[in-house]
Amino acid sequence: MVELKETEFKVLFELIKNCKKSDRELAKAIGISQPTVTRIRSGLERKGLLEYTAIPDFQKLSFEILAFTFVSEKTDLWRKMSHEEYHQKIRATASAHPNIILWAPGRGLDMTGVLMTVHKNYSDFVQFERMIRSEWGEHLDKVHFFIVTMKDELFKHFSFKGLGDYLR
Repeated sequence: MVELKETEFKVLFELIKNCKKSDRELAKAIGISQPTVTRIRSGLERKGLLEYTAIPDFQKLSFEILAFTFVSEKTDLWRKMSHEEYHQKIRATASAHPNIILWAPGRGLDMTGVLMTVHKNYSDFVQFERMIRSEWGEHLDKVHFFIVTMKDELFKHFSFKGLGDYLR
């Protein structure tokens, strides 16, 4: 874990809320000088704690489905390939499918991993489901899909804007 000073946390939290803020705006919001903000921002980037990305409104881009895929690995999986080989296969599949937003190990609901994906339509999702079952079926004991239709009104759009306040 990386140790951060209070001012570094403040800059990080403000950037989580709105990464488009200028160093001058950040300095004013936090109450420190602009050169200090610039130095802190550069340090956070260098440490790998800060990465910039745009979060699109998937509905407006005509994505109809957000899917959560919960998987459970077969217990004899490690006899067939090494831990590193398995992780390399996951990374290769994730790289080949840019609609995979997240693929992570986890625990709960008798599952050992989760994928989060976006799909233009149901046919696109079905192709993804077939890929998971064909390319990964031999490694998986169970696969469950939870589909969110983005045609309906969402209660809250995916955003990190409130996270800065929560982390504070």
